Amino acid sequence: MFHSSRPGRLIFVSILLFSMSLVPAATRAQVESFTFEDFVPATNIGFGAGARALGMGGAFIAIADDATAASWNPAGLAVLYRPQFTIVFAASANLDGIWSPVTRSLPDGSFTQSDIHALAHGRDFNFAAFAYPFLLKTIPVTLQISYQRVLSFSLIQELDRPAIGTEIKSDRTIQFQREWGGRFRGGFDRIMIGLASRPFHPLLLGMTVNLWRNGFSGWDQESEILHEFFKPSNEVQTTRTVMDTEDISFHGLNFHIGAIYEVNSWLRFGGVFKTAFSGTYKKIENLRRESYTEAQQPIIEEEQERLEADLHWPWSVGFGIGIYPSESIRLSADVTWTNWSDARLVDRADPALILTYPGQKPLTEAPQVDGIQLRAGFEWVINAGDLLIPVRLGGLIERLPEPDVRGGERWQHGVTFGIGLAFNPVNIDFALIHLVHDYPFSPDQRFGVDRVFITQDTLAFSVIWQL
Repeated sequence: MFHSSRPGRLIFVSILLFSMSLVPAATRAQVESFTFEDFVPATNIGFGAGARALGMGGAFIAIADDATAASWNPAGLAVLYRPQFTIVFAASANLDGIWSPVTRSLPDGSFTQSDIHALAHGRDFNFAAFAYPFLLKTIPVTLQISYQRVLSFSLIQELDRPAIGTEIKSDRTIQFQREWGGRFRGGFDRIMIGLASRPFHPLLLGMTVNLWRNGFSGWDQESEILHEFFKPSNEVQTTRTVMDTEDISFHGLNFHIGAIYEVNSWLRFGGVFKTAFSGTYKKIENLRRESYTEAQQPIIEEEQERLEADLHWPWSVGFGIGIYPSESIRLSADVTWTNWSDARLVDRADPALILTYPGQKPLTEAPQVDGIQLRAGFEWVINAGDLLIPVRLGGLIERLPEPDVRGGERWQHGVTFGIGLAFNPVNIDFALIHLVHDYPFSPDQRFGVDRVFITQDTLAFSVIWQL
């Protein structure tokens, strides 16, 4: 945190999840469905908020010293000496996924499909907080209340161009053109009540109580035109549309417990533990399929799926180091372990039905691994008289929960950049986040490519006002 006297939507790191189901049948060549919400929770930079921290790659556990500390390490709230109001936005979030062309040999023919370019974009509110420091006798204490959109699902999704393909079978040739789009809104939020103190000089302690609430809803639609050329000369055209709507809610309660130890003026160590919890997860999904051939009435199928489950959210633990070689330079590094291997959805109506989370696949089919994040950051404050200009750089490497199709580990990589303006009593910060990762497809090698490569770019914006 900067003062003139001395030198979004949360980070939107939502993943665009492409799930592919290739189903040859007498009258259909292939079906893909594109969605993203199942993987959003596993690909965020520590679930923290604030453009300053994000500009430093999310390496903020040991150096947290502003009102966003509640989302990183609540012990950092104890360093505040003036009341603060903070608000954070994710001004824009853009995801770009490339699915390579498909060429496959089938038992009775072949299948080809053009490359697919999928896009998503959105923006959302991320974080707001009010922190109030005071003295309890001679002990500094800070109280805070904050509201954070931990996971934002507010995105519009679309294909850049239709997917075009051909399946050649012994008795026919099938040509298809497929388009897809969708829109979701909402997210998983938490209300945090925090308390931090410095019981004696080198040690800072803090805790937040977190009430998780809300959810998201939306729709996606796939349309397809099939041309089937039967031998010797018969042709049939079929049009299909699939509309899928979802409404999901989530409620739970957990705690964050943090500590920071100031060895001296240039070295700090920090640690934070975020407790596991079981929350109520409800999902209502309505699926409508409509298909018709030329000169025929549409065939309409409708179904509804309801799921009321216990979502077992994983615990996580993180450690960080902060180095202050001078008044204007800060260096930081964090490591965080998240117990994703135990995260799952257990159906209340059928406890034997257990799905992994966030992948939402049967536990027997897709065991998950624990997540690891390595984050590092740098900050240099340029003193321009009454104006301070901090410049930030960061990087991260993260092991994601779901292995690839061959059971190997899957990693996300990212770089960040930030800049700010600090003039008493206001700090304004911006951060750009660029992440790259891939998503594995079904291990059934007869169909499709193994993975899709996805890039994500987010602009986060924060304002801190000291009262």
